[in-house]
Amino acid sequence: MVTTAARRLHEVGFYRSDAEFGALIVPFVEEGLAAGHPVIIGYDDRKAKLLRSWVSDPGAVTFITDSSLYSTPAGAIASYWQLFERHAAAGVPHLEPVPV
Repeated sequence: MVTTAARRLHEVGFYRSDAEFGALIVPFVEEGLAAGHPVIIGYDDRKAKLLRSWVSDPGAVTFITDSSLYSTPAGAIASYWQLFERHAAAGVPHLEPVPV
């Protein structure tokens, strides 16, 4: 598994509208895309649709909208582990969580 060497913290973001949601997430996504990093986003269908319309290259983003992913912690961990292993096998040098 490829991981970042720096210690990362989980951050939280609060928003009251779709515009605030976009202002919170889109800059982070664009930064990752510009750096050539894989970007993986897990939101419901509605928010994923909004993000697809806002980001510059939605085809370069992996969107996870399957709500059953989080039905059990073990299932979520296994699904993400497989996704990260595929990226690592493809040569991705760095994986980093979205800070929200």
